[in-house]
Amino acid sequence: MVEKEAGSDTYTRVGCIGDLSLSITTESDEVTCSDSTDFKEFEPGQISFDASGNLTLRQLTDVPAGQGGTPAAQTDATDGVSTENFIDWQLQGRKLKLRFDLGQGTGTARYGATFFITKSDLKAQLKGAATYATSLQGTGRMDKTIAA
Repeated sequence: MVEKEAGSDTYTRVGCIGDLSLSITTESDEVTCSDSTDFKEFEPGQISFDASGNLTLRQLTDVPAGQGGTPAAQTDATDGVSTENFIDWQLQGRKLKLRFDLGQGTGTARYGATFFITKSDLKAQLKGAATYATSLQGTGRMDKTIAA
């Protein structure tokens, strides 16, 4: 889920996403001292996170879903979030608020954070669907909420 309109606090599902990954890394700070004897000791340090995903490209139109016979899956970012949005946001240098839901419905854990796009790859194949891959760097803190 991504906040499509900056500052709206309304999240929209990313359309045509094939896979998504969220990586969270905790640095380890060495705290070995003379009392540590034969073994090194460590404490958890700063946390960083990043994400990446792959989307299937569809032929996009500016016609909202259900109008003019256009199926919802083939409308552009006026109805959802598409590759077009991610490319535009990267070119604008926009920071994105993303939310990762671990399930659906009441009681679902949701992890939210701010990201910016660090890399985009468009791949058109001779056969098969064109794809878009994106890499995102997290910045600031990650928070957990529970769906009501």
